[in-house]
Amino acid sequence: MINTKNIPNVVNIVPKDRNFKRQRERSYKMTFTPRGITKEPSDLLELVNALKSVVRFLCKLHAEGFVFRDLRWPNVVKYQDRDSWFVIDLDDVVNLKNVPSSRNSHLDAESHAPELFSSQKNYGTAVDVWSIGYLLKSTKVELPSPLKSLQERCSTSPNQRPSLEDVEKELEKFGH
Repeated sequence: MINTKNIPNVVNIVPKDRNFKRQRERSYKMTFTPRGITKEPSDLLELVNALKSVVRFLCKLHAEGFVFRDLRWPNVVKYQDRDSWFVIDLDDVVNLKNVPSSRNSHLDAESHAPELFSSQKNYGTAVDVWSIGYLLKSTKVELPSPLKSLQERCSTSPNQRPSLEDVEKELEKFGH
C-alpha cells in the first residue's frame, strides 16, 4: 500500500476495484484538490522560499533514488494558504536505476540539463541541481551576488555542481 503521508498534495489513494484479490495487481485512483496558485516569485523573499521548498522536495525525491528532470517555474506552485511552494508535473520523474533510453526529445535543451540529451544515459541527481541554476537564471527577481554565484555554480559540468545540501546552506543565509 502506498503511504500518502510521504506524497505531498495527495489527499487519499483508494483502490479502483476493491474486489481485486491480489493487492499487487490492484490499480488505484488518487484524489487531488487544488492547493496552490501558479505564479512566479515576485521578490527576493518569495524566491528564496520557493527555492527552499523545491530543494527540500528534491532531497526527498533523490533519497528514494529518483530525479525530477523537468524543473521549471511552470512546475513550481505557491500554496494558497501559506508562504511555501511545491512541485507539480511529475511526468518526467525517473528512477536512476532504470533511466529510459529515449532521447528526451520532448524536453527543451535551453531549460534542461545538457546531460539529459547525451546518448549516454548516465546522468544523476546533478540534473536537478542544474535546474536550480536554471530557476535562478530565469527568474524575474533581481539576484544579489551570492545567488548569481550559486546560479553559475549550478550551471557548471555535473561533477562540479554543488550538492543539494550546499544549495540549501546557501539559501539559509537569506533567513526566514
